[in-house]
Amino acid sequence: MPVSKTDVLKIAELSRLDIPLKRFNTLQQQLEQIIVYMNRLDEVETDDVVPLAHPQDLVNAWREDIPKPSLPLTEVLKNAPQSNESFFSVPKVIQK
Repeated sequence: MPVSKTDVLKIAELSRLDIPLKRFNTLQQQLEQIIVYMNRLDEVETDDVVPLAHPQDLVNAWREDIPKPSLPLTEVLKNAPQSNESFFSVPKVIQK
């Protein structure tokens, strides 16, 4: 299935990626290869395969919940690039 320029632009928008023009054709070809591969997987007979959430049986290894003292606030904030009183200070990342 060919991937159009519009498809690549929509995927980039949804992924919040800014794709440089020199990489556009490469990305378009790679997306086409991914779709071809996924279509090949659709050809595999899976009627007798039981769906599973994980390839191995997982068992929770619970430990005793023993309260311990927290680190002092000065120790916690020592590695922060910026702090404001008793809080981490981070740059705003959400734009309107």
